[in-house]
Amino acid sequence: MNQTMISRLTALPADQRIDKTFRVMYSNASPFAIRGIFLTKYIGTTAGTSQIFNNDYPIYRYADVLLLLAEAKAKLAEDPSAEINAIRLRANGAGYTPYVTGSITANMNAILEEYLKEFIAEGKRWWALRRAGDSYVYANLSPTYFSPASTAKFLLPLSQAMLTADPLLTQTTGY
Repeated sequence: MNQTMISRLTALPADQRIDKTFRVMYSNASPFAIRGIFLTKYIGTTAGTSQIFNNDYPIYRYADVLLLLAEAKAKLAEDPSAEINAIRLRANGAGYTPYVTGSITANMNAILEEYLKEFIAEGKRWWALRRAGDSYVYANLSPTYFSPASTAKFLLPLSQAMLTADPLLTQTTGY
């Protein structure tokens, strides 16, 4: 997680999800660079000197159901604002900024933003992006993961086993 993503997630101070999800560790030397991110979601509870892993797995939650319903409504050109606002109310309290329905693209972007904040470290946002469509995937991923010649290809490394098995193969540029 880089500073841009941290700023994006912490832009709304009332959002209670972020404080419960991760902690940022900064250097105490100028310019206070980020030293690491500590995921606090699913760490369980502490009883004295014992760590109890009683919540260390993701499950389907009501927020997941609401966002899936919002996705369906957005794709059908219906108003998903009730579902988005229900999640924002729970996460931010009474001072939340209500979502007002817009175009299909605006609605999908609002839903994907809620997926980002609600499901950090659960792997659900990737599938939400895939369901939304390629244009949303490309808009939300760093261009460094895409081929310079075409935005339709991912550049992934070849395994050492593949390189050993076929001497004509060469490692992907950048790896």
